[in-house]
Amino acid sequence: MWQLPRGRGWSSVGDEMLVGVTKRGVTGSVLALALVLAACGGASPGVALPLAPTPAQALATCLKIRFMRSVCPRRVPLLSGRPTAVEKGCLDSGGSLVALASKRCRSALWGLEGAPPKPAPIGHLVILASLNTWQCTWPHEHRARAPNDRLLAQKRRHAVSLGQVRWYGQSGQLVLAPPYFAGGGAVGDHLAFCFRTAGVNYAITLHSWAPVTQVIATLKRLVGSALRH
Repeated sequence: MWQLPRGRGWSSVGDEMLVGVTKRGVTGSVLALALVLAACGGASPGVALPLAPTPAQALATCLKIRFMRSVCPRRVPLLSGRPTAVEKGCLDSGGSLVALASKRCRSALWGLEGAPPKPAPIGHLVILASLNTWQCTWPHEHRARAPNDRLLAQKRRHAVSLGQVRWYGQSGQLVLAPPYFAGGGAVGDHLAFCFRTAGVNYAITLHSWAPVTQVIATLKRLVGSALRH
């Protein structure tokens, strides 16, 4: 899975912060909290969370990556007017970090972290793009699983396929990434829509919570924003 060298720092830019990609571990208590909220009726299964305009500087950063421009979302499931952190990076064919606008960039990551609408406990979305490799390469079951909140169990060690879908005319695979500590990396515990189009491999991902059906609906809405629907 896509990784960047560690040690990149934060730099504040107005209400946004630009960062190199380092993933902070997500504790099991966050997922536990999500499950409690769902049990208490804090979420509406299958109803997508609302989207808000992507912060201008964050969108401008995404648009610098030439083969990611076509999927930069104009709206995201984060609350407007709150500080956001922007993750970004490009690797060349040898795995070295290069400038976002470099013609040597072959694999790229862009992400946003901020305050999510309730009941999501974490607001973190990531887009991966590569001219070389499929972006959902974790070992996972070939047999698709039905969406179930038990898939969020803290002891899960592998990615889980939720099957093939066709959203807004684009076919792709839904994959629940493994946790960070089990190889999920920058998108640990994210639900990913993985697809290939125009010679580029993409994954549009969103950190998961319970109920999973609401994550699917919200991710679908995010994919619609990315694909201009």
